Amino acid sequence: MKTPNNVAGIKEAIAELEQQQTMQMDALKQNATELYEHLKPVNLLKRTLENTIPIDSVKKTILSNALGLATGYLTQKVLIKNKDTFSGKILSTLVNLLVAHAVTHNADTIKNWGEQLMGYLSKVKNQEESVSRHEEEQRNLQDSSEK
Repeated sequence: MKTPNNVAGIKEAIAELEQQQTMQMDALKQNATELYEHLKPVNLLKRTLENTIPIDSVKKTILSNALGLATGYLTQKVLIKNKDTFSGKILSTLVNLLVAHAVTHNADTIKNWGEQLMGYLSKVKNQEESVSRHEEEQRNLQDSSEK
């Protein structure tokens, strides 16, 4: 930077330096905000867990366990009617645990079966719709030919 010799040059240099100071202050504030977010305990914990435990694996495990427990509970409610007796309570708990265990450990297989069933049902529905459209077209053709 040149040394200004006149008052106008000095004012211009001051304005440039103030603008530079403002830009540097904004950058400093931005860096401070990023550092603050980076050092929050929640973010530190999140990064630590992401590095050590794959989050997708945890979500999948939690989801399959919840699905297993819910299925076991529903099966227990549907199958076991007499839960008032001691043997009914034992049988009810046993059914709940067995179904929950089976569903939890075979979640991928059950998911694949469900996807195949949904695909089959949608294919059947599409075929039924195309047959009904074809029948409708045939009726319209017959009606138009009769007139």
